[in-house]
Amino acid sequence: MYIICKEEERILNTSINKYIRNIVVVLALVMVVAAFASCEGKNIGDLFATPTPKVGEMGDQNTYAPMGQESKDNNGITYVSNGNGTCTVVSIELSDKTTKLTIPSYSPDGDQVTVLSPRILENQTNLKKVVLPKGLYTISEYAFAGCTNLSEVNIPDTVISIEQFAFSECISVKSVSLGETLKVIGPSAFKDCNGLTKVSVPANVESLGKECFAFCENLIEIEFNCKAQPDYTMILGCGNLHTLTLNMTSPVLLDSFAYNTTIKKVVLGDNILSVEESAFAGCHAIEEIIVGKNVELLDNNCFYECDALKKVVFEGNSLVSTGVGAFAYCVSLEEFEFPEGVESIGPKCFAGDLKLKKVHIPKAVTFVGEGAFSFCDSLIDVTYSGTEGEWKNLSIRDGNDFLINAKVSFIVK
Repeated sequence: MYIICKEEERILNTSINKYIRNIVVVLALVMVVAAFASCEGKNIGDLFATPTPKVGEMGDQNTYAPMGQESKDNNGITYVSNGNGTCTVVSIELSDKTTKLTIPSYSPDGDQVTVLSPRILENQTNLKKVVLPKGLYTISEYAFAGCTNLSEVNIPDTVISIEQFAFSECISVKSVSLGETLKVIGPSAFKDCNGLTKVSVPANVESLGKECFAFCENLIEIEFNCKAQPDYTMILGCGNLHTLTLNMTSPVLLDSFAYNTTIKKVVLGDNILSVEESAFAGCHAIEEIIVGKNVELLDNNCFYECDALKKVVFEGNSLVSTGVGAFAYCVSLEEFEFPEGVESIGPKCFAGDLKLKKVHIPKAVTFVGEGAFSFCDSLIDVTYSGTEGEWKNLSIRDGNDFLINAKVSFIVK
């Protein structure tokens, strides 16, 4: 019994010593942190507090946290300083009769306006015209959403970011001019802007949100000159879209616009080097394609089953090859002239093109894939920019009887 009691005493003493040592360690850490905080001019609590989002950073409630001194002008506009000579407009008081609004470039304290807070003028249905200040960087989410009578708004060329739903449901806006400094167009930024008829996305845009121009019912023409990669969601529901111009510095990606039912004309600009697999497959309304001078590859099925396609124009001679089924089942296509740089025509390239009557094949072609002209029942006229001997040496794979049996005219330059 005595032995047991001694052992218990030993365990208890050990536990007490460990507890005391832990307290000493914690106190030492607190003293070090407090010393560091005093050197930085902060209270110790500041080092453990959850940081407040800066202006332009989204908080949990999708709001922009004020940082500095607040000021208000005689027009009912409230500003909060960002602490670096700039400020954020955080609220605007409007009367029921206000139809025009000019937001100043500077606050009463002399800070430049760079940010409009989220929902700053949301659902202000009386507004017809807004003048935004030069120097503005960010138009925040829902800033003008639901301003259904807004017909005039300038977007300064200093704006870098137009955030999600910023102008959604501004159904009276007829045009927007997007500056070259713009880098971000957020999701649904111009969704349901039914007054828009033409849009050009500038070269420096690096980020395009889903549905950024979706359901713009009267949009006729849209041009993407940007770094970002557009896709079908961005023009979803644009029922009157006629011309899509792509001039990005990246390829037209896999399935990008597949099965769109409204686009009638596709223009591939000089920045485009390739059109990837099925990019426009099943686009039943496309009638015309303009291929830029630097396009080198039209990949597998890229224009498969574009059954209204009648015209394909190549503006240069950079095209090297076409993939499998690139123009298969384009049942309205009657003529096709390859540019002189083409070396390979992929298998089933024109399979099922029942109305194809005339094809020009360049001398540079060394290979015609299996079934490239299968089911081309109407093919009767082929021009070849080489000699008859060169034609006979051309590698034409099986399934191309319509090509072989057609009348071939040799055009030797």
